[in-house]
Amino acid sequence: MKVIVIGAGLSGLAAATAYAKKGHEVKLFEASDRAGGRSQILHHKDAVVDVGTQYYHTNYKRGLKLLKENGFEKKLYKIIGYTQFSNAEGSFLLNQQLPFLKTVGLSNNLRALVFLIKNILQTKQSQIFGLRDCHSKDRLIDPSKQADVISKYVLRSITLAGALVDADIANMGDIQLQRLIKIVLMTHYLSLSTGVASLHHELASHLDIDFETPVDKLMTKNNRVTGILINNREIAADHVIVATAAPAVSHLLPTEWKVEHDFFKHIQAPSFILPTFFLDRPLQKKVWSYILDKSKGSIVDMVIDASQKNPHMVPSGKAVIQPWICYPNSLKLIGLTQDEIIQLCIRELEQHLFPGFSNWIEEVKVTYHASAVPFHPFGHAEKVKKLLSESDQKNVSYCGDYLTGGYMESALWTVDRCVQSRA
Repeated sequence: MKVIVIGAGLSGLAAATAYAKKGHEVKLFEASDRAGGRSQILHHKDAVVDVGTQYYHTNYKRGLKLLKENGFEKKLYKIIGYTQFSNAEGSFLLNQQLPFLKTVGLSNNLRALVFLIKNILQTKQSQIFGLRDCHSKDRLIDPSKQADVISKYVLRSITLAGALVDADIANMGDIQLQRLIKIVLMTHYLSLSTGVASLHHELASHLDIDFETPVDKLMTKNNRVTGILINNREIAADHVIVATAAPAVSHLLPTEWKVEHDFFKHIQAPSFILPTFFLDRPLQKKVWSYILDKSKGSIVDMVIDASQKNPHMVPSGKAVIQPWICYPNSLKLIGLTQDEIIQLCIRELEQHLFPGFSNWIEEVKVTYHASAVPFHPFGHAEKVKKLLSESDQKNVSYCGDYLTGGYMESALWTVDRCVQSRA
């Protein structure tokens, strides 16, 4: 069988690898000049820094299997240390596995614990990275109707860390909330010492990929996909896998595919800008992340110190600071020059976290992502089922994290579904 894969992010690479292993003829087309999608690596002197996807999770069964098969198992390191919360009352350190909020009192900690336990007990295992066969009930989560400790600490923290969006506008439902609780709060984080994207590069090295080759359209006959169109050249295939980022899918589709167009036009995956500051000194030992409360009035939502996230990646021990400006604050960066973005981050980091920060900078690099983590609003699961039902009838597969969660393991679930039903 001749298989064409569009997109060289993780889902495209994994799908192409799986089909090739089964003996199929596989060709992959990637619009950009590299493989990896949101996963990117930055090298600076002796440092290797993730400037996109940051880590794997211990409940990534498919992801960890893929890492092991490609020789990366011994390069995984558990992220240890603390997250610092900063708000109007001050700052405190939080252990992700034993989260006790020191500034809100025992009763509020118990309130948060009850909220978490209730949602954990309601979680359907099949929905963490995939879909349930039966109807998925989903209820809108409105942060404004929750106690302050829930909205400010629980909801905001897990949506920033897990989805790069503020909870107030995430529009998420029970399914996404329970997914984030399980992933963000109930797993260990695993950092790959060679960079998250090194897995992607390894997969790509064994595949036939044409880079800088955007696909124009899917070719169809009798409402079934028969190949692709590139620069007015038709390339036939027995099966086509669309594995691009969600915002890039619609232009590939026939105009008469109403269900698909309606689905993809409602997917939000905002662009994202990530500055990386290489400093001349270490900062707080064993503090690898920082979350700023809204009361600080900061545009920066959270910060990662890559040198503390995984010391093996920064042998010098000098801090590597990455301010994360999540949606909707990220809208405030539109129209700013790179230098203006850098100066904005310096001012905020000095004001809210690191007095004197501007004097410690050795170098700054800025990474631009055309699209970041896709949103998963309430009711999303049922729309995905409808999309996949259509795709099964039209000889096309959609693979990507936008279907079931926004995570690498979510993307690999879609690959499994595709391979099991088609290969």
